[in-house]
Formats: sequence, C-alpha cells, structure tokens
Amino acid sequence: MIYGDVWDETDRKAREICKENPSALYVSPFDDKLIWKGNSSIIDEISKQLEEAIPDCIICSVGGGGLILGLIEGLIQNDWINKDIKLIAVETEGANCFNESIKAGHLVTLNNITR
Repeated sequence: MIYGDVWDETDRKAREICKENPSALYVSPFDDKLIWKGNSSIIDEISKQLEEAIPDCIICSVGGGGLILGLIEGLIQNDWINKDIKLIAVETEGANCFNESIKAGHLVTLNNITR
C-alpha cells in the first residue's frame, strides 16, 4: 500500500487500519524500546566480526531515531561508549528534525519537509 505525502500521514493511516482490524498489530519503525534493543544487536555483531578491534567511526542514516538509539545502546552494552568512537548521523536535507533537535536541546517537530 502506498499512502500519504509525508511519513506522518502514512503512520496515521497504518494506525487507523489497525484500529479497524482487531487482529492487526501496529509496529513502530522507531518509537519503541524493543526496536532500540533489536537495533543494539548491530553493535553486538560488529563486535563479534571485529573480534578485538574497535571501529573508529560508525555512520548511519537517521529518520525516526530508532536505529541510532539502538546503536548507542549497543555501544553501552559492549563497553564501547567511552572508546572515542565517532557516531555520525546522516539525515535527509529538508527533513532534518534530528539535527534541529540536537541544536535546540529538545525535540523539534518540523512544520513541513522543505525538499
């Protein structure tokens, strides 16, 4: 199904469909501690593959925040949080609510996507 011009419209539609269908289950793509926990396993896998080595930098794309929160959780679990690993978030131009939130020091909701 394709619906909406922006993510919020699509998410509202998904939630409506779930309300209309009692056997349907809504799964958030980012706003759930279980999603973060699952994403933290990425760092577990990196740790296993690198054995004793530690990466200098981890780069990920950012949308809703679930991936980066999971990566941070994984860094903590693997005792890598204080190892001077750069975690770089790449965000879509014109939909940069993560960057604006970091600069503001609180959650920022964009009025629209500008690009």
